[in-house]
Amino acid sequence: MAKTDVVRVRQSQAHVQVADTVAGVESMRDAWLGADVRHVESDIDHFLTVVRHSTSVIRPHVVRVSRPGHRVMLGIARVENRPVDLKIGDRTVSRPMVRTVVVTLGGIVGAETPAELELLLEELGRPLGSGEADALVMRRLDWDGLQCAVARRWAGLWRVRGQCLERHWTADRPASLDDHLSAHSKSARATMRRQDRQLREKYGPALELRRFTDPEETSDLLRDLETIAEKTYQHGIGAGHRTCEITEALTELGLRRGWLRVWILYVNHAPVAYWTGWLYAGTFGSGTTGYDAEYAKDRVGRYTMHRMIEDLARDDDIRVLDLGQGDHGYKKAFRPRQVRETDVIVIARRPRAVALGVRISLHAFVNNVGRTAAMRSSSARKLVRAWPGGASWVAKMERRRLGSGQE
Repeated sequence: MAKTDVVRVRQSQAHVQVADTVAGVESMRDAWLGADVRHVESDIDHFLTVVRHSTSVIRPHVVRVSRPGHRVMLGIARVENRPVDLKIGDRTVSRPMVRTVVVTLGGIVGAETPAELELLLEELGRPLGSGEADALVMRRLDWDGLQCAVARRWAGLWRVRGQCLERHWTADRPASLDDHLSAHSKSARATMRRQDRQLREKYGPALELRRFTDPEETSDLLRDLETIAEKTYQHGIGAGHRTCEITEALTELGLRRGWLRVWILYVNHAPVAYWTGWLYAGTFGSGTTGYDAEYAKDRVGRYTMHRMIEDLARDDDIRVLDLGQGDHGYKKAFRPRQVRETDVIVIARRPRAVALGVRISLHAFVNNVGRTAAMRSSSARKLVRAWPGGASWVAKMERRRLGSGQE
């Protein structure tokens, strides 16, 4: 069962429970299901699936705070062995393994005042004080939001500096494919419709789009995703879909609960393109995507996206599209909104943790200086491109152009 303490918060008693076992988390299920969880990663069943199947997870670390007459607050996190990539440009120069308290996306639930947020942060950060962990990581916090401001103030001097700001895009669900395409020029719309039509005419009955919704199809789905992923450019840089124990477990869970949506395009029964996404609490989050480079000229990736958009437009359970981070060109057609996000990393007050925090901050400083120079000077861009991995890094920075690109 979860451990319980009583603390005082502005003259009122608060019951604080901390669950560090699966059984302890299960004891919170009723309260968890009644909380306003907005991200699938913070759903109790998704969370427990990761705890049970991820080899990097040491234990859960979930905080529940309850007070008479007040809403329940949750702080949802895991203690993990987490690698930290120390990079110069796109080149990883070191990858130390760090015992870390990782807060799930959307894992601060029900805390709406600075005092409530600080209470949850104190409890989430206890493994740093006990020596069990060296860092606490809160990912993708809205830079202009209350959680980020409170977390930065609470961390004080013990916060890693120089974390990048990334743009996160959301959009309203399009009313139809035509509504989506209307963001393009008339000639661009005509070209895309013609290319869709040419693909259908070229392959005829050999062209098939399959939508996966049945958990019994998990094995077939993962096999076909892996077949495509191995032929994508993302695979070469360590991104995109990769099948492993945790992927298999989450895929089965997502299909069984109706959260996961997958579209795969086939030519002569061979998978050539895919797009995935998760529907949770009215938001459809775009997931991994990829296509067989051999079919690039046929625009199979965009064809698959168009079929996905047609399906999303008909789904009244969807209110918002979460397009994720990154300035990929296809997102502009969704007429997206943006927020600036950053990670907040808090280090323990011990020599080893402090040394690690200094190293992370120094690497961030070097990269930020290089980024600024690369954006302002063509000669600097030439110099940076000469680094190992520098060319791809400059290309990424030119696509990003965030403006104030660091916190």
